[in-house]
Amino acid sequence: MLRQEIAVLLAGIHPFELLAEEELAELSAAALDYYPRGTAILAEGGAPSEHLYVIRRGTVRMSLSGEGGREVVLDYRGEGETFGLLSVVSGDPPRASVTAEEDAIVLLIPKETLLAVLERNPVVSEKLLRSYFLGFIEKAYDETRRKYQSVSNNHRVLFATAVGELIRRRPVTARADVSIQEGSRLMVREGISSLVVVDEGDTPLGIVTDRDLREKVVAENRDSREPLRTIMATPLVQVDAAAPCSEALLEMMRHNIHHLLVVENDRFRGMVTNHDFMVLQGTSPTLLARTVSKTRDLGHLAETGVRLERAVAILSREGAKAHHVTGVITEVTERLLRQAMALIEDRLGPPPVRYALVLCGQAGRRELTLHRRLTLAIVVDGEAAEGAAGRVGAHFAELGGQLGSVLAACGIVAGEPCIPPERIRTPAGWRAHLDDWLAAPRAGGPPPGILDMTTAHGDSAAVEELRLRLLHEVAASESLLRRLAATALTHRPPLAFSRRFVVDPGGEHRQELDLYERGIRPFVDAVRVLACEHGIEARQTRERLAALRDRHGLELADEVESAMEYLQTLRIHQQLARLDHGREVDDELDPAELTRHERKTLKEAFQLAGSLQERLARRHPR
Repeated sequence: MLRQEIAVLLAGIHPFELLAEEELAELSAAALDYYPRGTAILAEGGAPSEHLYVIRRGTVRMSLSGEGGREVVLDYRGEGETFGLLSVVSGDPPRASVTAEEDAIVLLIPKETLLAVLERNPVVSEKLLRSYFLGFIEKAYDETRRKYQSVSNNHRVLFATAVGELIRRRPVTARADVSIQEGSRLMVREGISSLVVVDEGDTPLGIVTDRDLREKVVAENRDSREPLRTIMATPLVQVDAAAPCSEALLEMMRHNIHHLLVVENDRFRGMVTNHDFMVLQGTSPTLLARTVSKTRDLGHLAETGVRLERAVAILSREGAKAHHVTGVITEVTERLLRQAMALIEDRLGPPPVRYALVLCGQAGRRELTLHRRLTLAIVVDGEAAEGAAGRVGAHFAELGGQLGSVLAACGIVAGEPCIPPERIRTPAGWRAHLDDWLAAPRAGGPPPGILDMTTAHGDSAAVEELRLRLLHEVAASESLLRRLAATALTHRPPLAFSRRFVVDPGGEHRQELDLYERGIRPFVDAVRVLACEHGIEARQTRERLAALRDRHGLELADEVESAMEYLQTLRIHQQLARLDHGREVDDELDPAELTRHERKTLKEAFQLAGSLQERLARRHPR
């Protein structure tokens, strides 16, 4: 009976559930051992583990030795969880010490037995050797998506579909020297609204649309005998046929286009349009972005909130990756900001100086979710601002007040005031602010998010020059890197005793945890420091991780990317669930509402964040 219970226990642990019953039976024949509270089971850097340990009862503490011999706790593991796996498989010393936190009964699977089973089961072995953590992420991601999947049978799973599957006909093309009149007749005959212009080798050169015929031919009274090359639009934006539709939508939004070329193995396969997405899905983020850009009434901008929620629900619940969803949300938000600023400027008149409205933090990294929290700043022209401080302050105070009202109506959190005076500076002022941060006796100062700044409205060149200069100053200063690392380490992942998370014990969010501040931000801040250390100029966390992996050999990059993608997915789905129940959107998560596997994956992600922070602390000690 005991062996059967152990086999059931092992079958619930990933990836051992992939094993046949006889293999599970072999593993379950292992011995049980008892470790009283306080017993040291494995030692960091000690002898390699000779067993895979599976906890049947009790809790163990995993820790590292920190500065001055202090213990740095990484995790607490309980029933159904394992330890010692990496040391068994690799033959290396344990990476962490393991101590019985409370009396524990543990199954000891001998190394020889485990390796023999893995040798006979290469799929299981591959998953373990590649990354035990990534296996958890993959399973939990699928489980989380199924949990929040749309139950409607009327929706096509569009955003889990490759772009190439939307192509309904062979592409219609015309040579560049064909006349405008002949090209127009071809479009009428084929019943199409656009025509791809190609060269002699059928390589796409440009595109002619109905709009081009109206605006460039009819309106300008152009001779219809001219060749198509004189009115075609270039350059062409293309997407691979295997790319998900969510990626295609984001490309259309970024380039403000209706048509997108689809290629396969570098050959032109066809075209998809915004209409394809609208017909199949009933809504389109690209249409929403265009509508925002054309809105001429500040009051009407508030209507974008509900439409954005609907678009995000479809994107998320039908398979779009979290980074695609956050990209769409950020793009629509940037459009809204630009349009609001243009309309407010029409009211207020020309500004006293040239300036740029800047997005920092999540928005600057294009990582916004439905809980849109903006950190706004302004970079003003230094020379023009001299002698005009009074007018500059008054103008931007009024502008910030009106912008804050618009954002609040749209459900966007931007603080009060929306743009505080200390975030209105010249480039020299922002650099001096960084100097003040270095000189300050404490870890406070300017938010690290200024290193993620991007222009929402105004002169982008000045902002990018400032951002790169600040980044290079940080990269060249060990003192600044140490201060930035100290700030990053103030947000610790929420691990606690006996398989519980650190949650808010009272108040409005009793027994909940802030998934962004406690889960995602530790990764974001640590990756930012590592990127600054190597002078990586990318803003987005995914791009920084890619550079750290490809150019600097960060071995945890894949695991961190997967963990962040899972946490963002969980965050977005939790926000959608709150909307479904008529609740206000935020970043709070109740761990009790998660499945067992989701909770375990969450713990694994938090443990990984702790490991990344410990690496940071060792590289930049206080």
